[in-house]
Amino acid sequence: MGQYYKIINFDQKEILYPFDFGNGLKLLEWSYDLNEMVLALMNLLAGDWAGDRVAVVGDYADSGPEEPWGDTYEAYVQEIGDDDLYSWAGDHFKYLHPGEDVSTEDRGYRYIYNNATRQFIDMEHCPVEWEWTDKDTGKSGVTKIAPLPLLLAMGNGRGGGDYRENHPSYNLVGSWCSTVRSIQVSATPLPGTEDYEELKPGFTENVTVEIQEEE
Repeated sequence: MGQYYKIINFDQKEILYPFDFGNGLKLLEWSYDLNEMVLALMNLLAGDWAGDRVAVVGDYADSGPEEPWGDTYEAYVQEIGDDDLYSWAGDHFKYLHPGEDVSTEDRGYRYIYNNATRQFIDMEHCPVEWEWTDKDTGKSGVTKIAPLPLLLAMGNGRGGGDYRENHPSYNLVGSWCSTVRSIQVSATPLPGTEDYEELKPGFTENVTVEIQEEE
């Protein structure tokens, strides 16, 4: 079955819910650049949510120790006293709505920095998922998978609509959950980050990779 996701801020006790932004609930139904959910997330991380504990939590997520998000998930479980973060947060936290509570304006955030890992992502270097042309305006553009929701995802691989194991950089999904407080987004390069390593996740569904089976 499909897995549903919410973006949860455990410090502000707030939630972004895909339906409220006109999206389906599955991870890859909304994790694209310029999607309103992603724009809201980027705008909040650049403002009111900067330095907060934020995660993209699936309803099948758990604290499996083999998962990159496992220890962080378990820490949240211990804090709230419930092992179902998706449902518990939905019952106790405030839902933010586009326009009313959070801006979905495209502010041109191109760079995503992780000051804990000393890495950065340049959105210009992410793979193109598809090209498009608006038939009414004639405007053309490209769409890419937004890396940040995948890097902060808890529960990926457990349901339909997830980023699949046979696509590039599957092992990076959820890998920034433990360092989310150190994330900064910016429209221009940040000073003092010249020695940071560029991370190129390469998230795309247009390429499959061979999975090596353990003997």
